[in-house]
Amino acid sequence: MIQYLLEEKGFSQIQLADYLGVQQPNINAILKGTRDLSKDLMKKIHEKFKIPYDSMF
Repeated sequence: MIQYLLEEKGFSQIQLADYLGVQQPNINAILKGTRDLSKDLMKKIHEKFKIPYDSMF
């Protein structure tokens, strides 16, 4: 879902990483499924993209 949102909104992984305060490789690992998305990052993504928080679980 995050990849779709990035494409839909025209954001890069780097832009999302900057907004979330993490390194771009962390975003890449989350998108590949090799790293879990923390609740803190879920909340920030929820706030940025205005999507239901519980839909990210």
